[in-house]
Amino acid sequence: MNKSILLPAIVGIAVLACIIAVSTNLSALKKSIGLERYNRIEAERKLDAAVKNSILLDQQLVEARRKLDGIQNILSEGQNVTSQLKSTVEATSKENENLKATIKKLQDELIASQKAAQTAAQEVTDVVAQSQVPAVVN
Repeated sequence: MNKSILLPAIVGIAVLACIIAVSTNLSALKKSIGLERYNRIEAERKLDAAVKNSILLDQQLVEARRKLDGIQNILSEGQNVTSQLKSTVEATSKENENLKATIKKLQDELIASQKAAQTAAQEVTDVVAQSQVPAVVN
């Protein structure tokens, strides 16, 4: 064969092989870029979903804190009412004891005055009875 034809054929085959290799690499690179784009878009979608979920959770947290504050206010008011009721019960108990003591004292005084009245009435009855009995003279 002729060297002048062989050299350009080898160079042509080598150039063709390089073109095929570059074409294959470009195709693989395009697939890789496409996969990277898909992964990036998927990551952005997941990030958006996570941000929306985070915003929703923050709103729920604010609502839960608001409800907790309301419950704490109600609990505090209940404790205040309980404290006031205890004070009222204690004051009422003291007043009740004082009234019982006063009633006992008045009952004792009434019993004493009734006894005194009975004693005085008995004395009057005795005096009247003695004055009505004729004296026996010896």
